[in-house]
Amino acid sequence: MTKKIPIKIGFLTNSNFVSKYVFDLAKWAIDQENIQINLLVIKKNHTSTRNFFKFKYLIIFIQQFFYGFIVKFETILLKKIFLHNNHYKKYDLYKLISSATFITPLALNNNEFIEFSNNDRQKIKDLNLDLIVQCDIQNITNNLINTSRLGVVKFNYGGDNYPSGFWDVYYKKKSTSFSIESFTEEDNNGVIIFEGEFQTQFFYSLNQAFLHTKSNYYMKEVLTIISLNKLLPEIRVNSIYKNSIIKKPNFWNYLYYLTITIVLLLKKIYTKYVQKKRARWGVAFSNQNWENFNYSQSTKIKNPVGCFLADPFLFNISNKDYCFVEEFNYKDNKAHISVYEIVNKTYSRLGIAINEPFHLSFPYIFEYKDKVYMCPESSQNKDIRLYESIKFPLQWRLSKVLMSNVDAADTMIFKYNNVWWLFTNMDFSNTGDHASELSIFYSKTGPITDHWTPHTQNPVIINSNKARNAGLLFKENIIYRVSQTQGFDLYGENFSVNQILELDQHCYKEDEYFSVKPDFFKNIVGTHHCHANKNYTVIDFLEISKINF
Repeated sequence: MTKKIPIKIGFLTNSNFVSKYVFDLAKWAIDQENIQINLLVIKKNHTSTRNFFKFKYLIIFIQQFFYGFIVKFETILLKKIFLHNNHYKKYDLYKLISSATFITPLALNNNEFIEFSNNDRQKIKDLNLDLIVQCDIQNITNNLINTSRLGVVKFNYGGDNYPSGFWDVYYKKKSTSFSIESFTEEDNNGVIIFEGEFQTQFFYSLNQAFLHTKSNYYMKEVLTIISLNKLLPEIRVNSIYKNSIIKKPNFWNYLYYLTITIVLLLKKIYTKYVQKKRARWGVAFSNQNWENFNYSQSTKIKNPVGCFLADPFLFNISNKDYCFVEEFNYKDNKAHISVYEIVNKTYSRLGIAINEPFHLSFPYIFEYKDKVYMCPESSQNKDIRLYESIKFPLQWRLSKVLMSNVDAADTMIFKYNNVWWLFTNMDFSNTGDHASELSIFYSKTGPITDHWTPHTQNPVIINSNKARNAGLLFKENIIYRVSQTQGFDLYGENFSVNQILELDQHCYKEDEYFSVKPDFFKNIVGTHHCHANKNYTVIDFLEISKINF
């Protein structure tokens, strides 16, 4: 058997001391049998000492000092978040890679391009690299493109703005974007080969840590494809890189940012510990059609004491309408599935349908071969499971674990063109984020199986503004996927109804039909779910209120 020849990748860094994300990427690459790593280190130029008594350098010093203060302040906040508490720590690549090739930059061209001598470029060519991965470097290294067979790949965080993730928090954007770009002799301006958007976190350092953790997963995916095919992956988007570097923040930007962040933090503390208010979801219903639904006229289902209701799904059986919901208990800090019967504008709680030692929500329900099945979210148990109704609506048994060892939320299963489809929101990066990626699987043998084939474009959506499932609607032969939009520091700000235009094993397309904002009840700040049957439409809504236990 012929041994596979690994691709040779050069990691281009400013130093052997790198961020946790570069170290993690290098550590992963070393463990891949199809990848061989070389380290390329840029040596610092010896520059004359700055005269800080000159106004220009004094301003730079003040800005750097203020930035350093923000980093130290936010490092304290990050210590409470285990996954990101070492965000600013540096790691020595020499512990992974024993040798390195050193190159020295000649000059910076308008602070955009790093230039290297022909001698240094030849040193890299002699390594016979297949690819250069640019790490922890803001500036683009265009004159290194032809020193490796496939050129250079690098991250771009929202137009190479610096520091990455800062301006998105500054302007309170709903999402923070990233892309992975390739630079070759044919496309020396750069081509986006992968891109996505994640929900913006409420302070800069957390947003940057979240962004880098999430995007690192996709760089590994890109490098895996390259190592297997020995070629750059197919371009998944039509965007062409444009040099749109946003200016570095100045002193006043940092001061404003620090002010709004402290105010937001104090507001959170005051709301939680002084007012003792928390986010509380509620459910409402109406006998109106979902296309012509007047949300303000719907009937609210009263939340049980110490609980909230969310993620409603309807099911009609024997001419009766039932609403299955997530019923979250604040004291237990987990939810079970409860059921209500709806008659006209009245409702009655029938009891708990499914309860497990772990959290359950999103009780998606469907019929197959004259039996009723439910696929609730069980991400806390790291699986996707299917329950069968034994005595509807309160007695259920576990029928099948469809997927194991997966972190998946809000799964929906339906039949389309004689194929069974499974839509789910998976967290690939262990960040607890189920809002950013939509993955699709299919089965030609029915839904009661643990053999689901992944869609060739998975994840088909990488965008926290529309990836997360929020219900499924039908009109004749047309299927509409309801999706959530995440707000700045707000889970479930609003939802959209999207018509599925194309769905097969290789392609998925949808188009927004309409969207719903949280303005139909007083004092609500979010809405993130909608479902309907032939008789009723149900939604949920979010308010910040005091909880009575």
